[in-house]
Amino acid sequence: MTQTTESQIRELEERVKQADVVNDPQLLDELLIDGFTFTSQDGAIFTKEQVLKAHHPAGIRKFTSYETSDLRIRAFEDAAVVTVRADLATERMRVALLFTRFWVKLDGRWKIVGGSAVELEHSH
Repeated sequence: MTQTTESQIRELEERVKQADVVNDPQLLDELLIDGFTFTSQDGAIFTKEQVLKAHHPAGIRKFTSYETSDLRIRAFEDAAVVTVRADLATERMRVALLFTRFWVKLDGRWKIVGGSAVELEHSH
């Protein structure tokens, strides 16, 4: 039995979370399309190369807490739009973000083509 687009994307979103929790630039390199762009909550635009660089050194845990909720997937045949809330904490701050990611299936593999974040809450 083949997986539905929604179940495939749900699994991939969990992998994206894990790549953020314990820096995994190799996984992100596989999932992000060349030409990927991300707009952060402050309006800065990041390329795939900049995102990968931000996830070095690999294996380092940058968050003391990383919880996701309210995952919503709008699935199409070869595309999906995802929104997910992420409540993140480091030693110095806590922030709640709403991520949007755009997935496209190319040559049989799901790739993230772009995304953005909106800040919902922030405290020091």
